[in-house]
Amino acid sequence: MLSLDPGSPACWCFLCLSAVMRCLGIPTRVITNFDSGHDTDGNLIIDEYYDNTGRILENMKKDTVWNFHVWNECWMVRKDLPPGYGGWQVLDATPQETSNGLYCCGPASVKAIKEGEVDLNYDTPFAFSMVNADCMSWLVYGGKEQKLHRDTATVGNFISTKSIQSDERDDVTESYKYEEGSLQERQVFLKALQKLKTERAPGPHQGDSNSFSSAPRRQDSSRSLDTPSLRPSDVIQVSLKFELLDPPNMGQDINFVLLAVNLSPQFKDLKLNLSAQSLLHDGSPLAPFWQDVAFITLFPEEEKTYPCKILYSQYSQYLSTDKLIRISALGEEKSSPEKILVNKIITLTFPRIMINVLGVASVNQPLTVQVVFSNPLSEPVEDCVLTLEGSGLFKKQQRVL
Repeated sequence: MLSLDPGSPACWCFLCLSAVMRCLGIPTRVITNFDSGHDTDGNLIIDEYYDNTGRILENMKKDTVWNFHVWNECWMVRKDLPPGYGGWQVLDATPQETSNGLYCCGPASVKAIKEGEVDLNYDTPFAFSMVNADCMSWLVYGGKEQKLHRDTATVGNFISTKSIQSDERDDVTESYKYEEGSLQERQVFLKALQKLKTERAPGPHQGDSNSFSSAPRRQDSSRSLDTPSLRPSDVIQVSLKFELLDPPNMGQDINFVLLAVNLSPQFKDLKLNLSAQSLLHDGSPLAPFWQDVAFITLFPEEEKTYPCKILYSQYSQYLSTDKLIRISALGEEKSSPEKILVNKIITLTFPRIMINVLGVASVNQPLTVQVVFSNPLSEPVEDCVLTLEGSGLFKKQQRVL
C-alpha cells in the first residue's frame, strides 16, 4: 500500500505517481471524479446538517462531498483476490483517512467497487463511498435531529480519464458503478452496506489489519449503517428547485428563482428560509452572507416562482479561492411537521483571457503575442500581476505587474 505525508491538501499534486508507475512498467492512468464523497465514519452515507435557516452547520459536518477529486488507476494482476478482480486498481495518494494507522488508500479493485465487494483488499469501502455514497440531510433544531432528504445520485459524476491518442475526455463512470438510480445500482449499494454491517458485528476475527474499518470511526450514531429501501418511501407533496436566470459571472449580481410546484390535490401554505454561503472545494462551508424568507401559497397542482438576487457587494468579501456558492432553501408547511430542503452549488466564472499571435511564428525568431483580458468588477482593481510561461518559449516564468 502507498503511504504519503498528509501535509499537502491538493490531490492533483500526487499525480506524479502515474509517471513513477509507468517508469516501473505498470500501466497507469489518471482518474477525475466530480462530486466525490469523503465518508469519515464508514457507513456509505454523507451526512449533512442544517439549521432552521437552511445553513450548513460546519461544527457538525464530519462527512463532505468534494467538488472534484483525482486519483490514479494502475493495471495489475491481483492474486490476493478472487478471480476476475484484477485489472484496473484505484491508487489514491491523497491523505484523507488512515488505513491500518497510515494515510494510504489502495490498491482497490475497480471491479470490486462496482460490484459492492467492499470486503476485498484494500480500502474498498472508502473507494466505494467516493463514487457511490448516499447523501443524507438532517435538520438540527431544539437539540434534536430530523431527517430531511436522502439523495442517492449526488456522489460520483462524470468519472473521467484522458482518451487514448486524443485529448478528449473518456467517461469511465460505468466501470465504477451501474447506472445511477437503476435497481441494480441500489442492489449493489445494499450489498455493500450489508457486508459492512457483517464486518462490524462482534466476532473473533474483528479488526482485520487490511480492513478500512481500522481507521478512526464514530461509533455513537444509532443510525450507523442503516438500511435504505430500494425505492423511496416518501411521497413528495411539494417540489422545490433553483434555476439561474443569468450566467454566474464574477463581479455581477446573481439572479435566480426558486420554483415551487404543488404535486398534491391539497392547498399548500409554505414558509421558506433561504440562505447562501461560500464553500471550499472539499465541501467545507464558510459563514453565510445572505438570507431571505419567502411565503408562498399554492393551489392544487399549481407552480410559482420566487425571484431572488444576491448582490456582488453581498458575496464579494466572502468568496474562497474556489469561487463556490451554495444556495439553500428549507421549507415547511403550516399544517405539517415535514420539512423540504433544496440546494444548488454555483461556480462563479471569470472572463476568458485571449492570446492573439501577431505575425508568423518561426523557429529561433522573436514572436509578438497580444494578451487581452478585462476587469469583470464594477470597481477599479490595483496591484494586478499577469503571469506567462511556455515550454521552450521563456527561460523562466514571466511576470508583468
